Amino acid sequence: MNATVTPPSGPPGTTFSFAAYGFEPGEPVGIWLTAPNQATFGADLQADADASGSIANAEIGIKTDREFDEGVWSFNAQGVRSNRQAIGYFLISSSTSAAPGNPANLGTPIHDQLPAQGAALIIPVAGPGGTPFIFQGAGFRAGESVSVWISDAAQNSTPLPADQVIQEGSIVLAEFSSAGLADGVYTIVAQGDESDAVAAANFKLTNEFVAPPGTPRPPSVNGSVTPAEGGGNTVFQLRGQGFQPGETLQYWSTAPDGTYVLYPDQIQADSQGRIGYNPPLDLYGTGETLPGVYGFHFRGKAGGVRVDLYLTFTGT
Repeated sequence: MNATVTPPSGPPGTTFSFAAYGFEPGEPVGIWLTAPNQATFGADLQADADASGSIANAEIGIKTDREFDEGVWSFNAQGVRSNRQAIGYFLISSSTSAAPGNPANLGTPIHDQLPAQGAALIIPVAGPGGTPFIFQGAGFRAGESVSVWISDAAQNSTPLPADQVIQEGSIVLAEFSSAGLADGVYTIVAQGDESDAVAAANFKLTNEFVAPPGTPRPPSVNGSVTPAEGGGNTVFQLRGQGFQPGETLQYWSTAPDGTYVLYPDQIQADSQGRIGYNPPLDLYGTGETLPGVYGFHFRGKAGGVRVDLYLTFTGT
């Protein structure tokens, strides 16, 4: 019995496709997934074998995300009449290589297209499907009930469960997973039931910023990272210049897993319009640091000058 899974391995976020052969022509074939802990999913899924006994044209596949346990999974298929079986194995692991990302995307300031309303903050601003997000909204009356929901581009709204929302005085915090949501732009909204105060933030589900090992590292602009590539014992020195003296800077970063974070705390250039000199801006990896290309971006709020710094972390 023949079965294939393409690709055979990949990190969370990979789409795996399944094909199997050898069934009776035209017979229904039951298909399910088995997780590393031997739990099964999708037992009600069926496809009809074609005239050659294949289900390859049924386009069976699954897009994984962070909610999938890492380890060896299997696609399983069984003919309803023949009882013939096919099993295809695949590995989900953060340590496996994904397809190289597009370095041309890594410097795009996507947060300019994703404005917030009121006193709202979301981390990250963008990431692949399955990324967990943290939202903070402020400006509500202490003690009032606050409704929180997510809307898609078609204005379809889904309320967040109460156990995902925490209210502390005038501040509301919500942590949620984007598992199961299609790529696109969404809005998370918090509204006070008495005050009608609104805090809202847009976020995007996209693979635009994914940059695993093998992604070409873009050249740094108006600055440098020394060294530009290294592993766990490396100290990366980030430096940039070209800002106005003492200018306030906006700061955001991208990581190999595709998360794009706009930081709420703004920083300032030094008296010579530089960053990373005094104080120094040094980074190093840990056992939890993902390998791949990282981008660190700074933009002057007064003059608009950009510093874009890139490094490749090879792992610990």
